[in-house]
Amino acid sequence: MKRAVIISAGSILDYSFYKDKIRDDDFIICADGGLTHAKNLNLTPNLIVGDFDSFLGEIPKDIEVIKLDYEKDFTDTNIAVDEALKRGFLNILLIGAAGTRLDHTLANIELLKRICDYGGHGEILCEKNQILICKDQLKIYGKGDTVSLLPMTDEVYGVTLWGFKYPLCDYTMKKGTPIGVSNVLLEDEGVIKIKAGLLLVIKSKD
Repeated sequence: MKRAVIISAGSILDYSFYKDKIRDDDFIICADGGLTHAKNLNLTPNLIVGDFDSFLGEIPKDIEVIKLDYEKDFTDTNIAVDEALKRGFLNILLIGAAGTRLDHTLANIELLKRICDYGGHGEILCEKNQILICKDQLKIYGKGDTVSLLPMTDEVYGVTLWGFKYPLCDYTMKKGTPIGVSNVLLEDEGVIKIKAGLLLVIKSKD
C-alpha cells in the first residue's frame, strides 16, 4: 500500500535515524516547519501545507502549496493528515510529530485515531518512540523493547498479549487506570489482540 509521510515541525535530533525509514515512493507532505526537516533530510516534498508561522525560509517553487490562514480551527498537521486521506492514502507515517510542545504531541496522537476511524493505519515515529493504535490485532517487533498500552476509549475489551513479559488474556483495560505501562517484548515478535475499543501502543527505547 502506497504511503504518505507527513513531516511536522516537532523535534528531530538525529536525521540519520530516518534515512532508511522513508521510501522512494512515499508521498511527502510537509506541515509548515516540517519543510526545514525535509531539507535536512534531503527530501523534496510533494505537498506543503501551512500558515508558515514556523517556517521562515523561501518556499520551493514548482511544489504544490496549500496556504492556510494563521487563525484557524485545525493544526497544520491535522490538515496535512486530512489532505493525505482525501488523496487516498490509508497508510500514513508522521515524523517530527512529537517534541517539547506537549499539546501538539497529544494532538498528533489524537490524529492517529482520526486515521484509524477513516479505515487507515497511522504511525508516529521518532528516535525513541513508535506510536500506533490497535483496533483488533497488531504485531510489534523488537525483542527487549519497552511497550506500553493505554486505552483510547473508556474501556478496551478482550486484551490478549503474546510474546510479552507480562501477558494478558481476555482482559478489560479501563481509561484512567494505566496498568499497561512498561511491558517488555520477550520475543522478536509480539502480538496484541483486542475484541472492542481502541488501544494506544507505544514502543520505547531509553
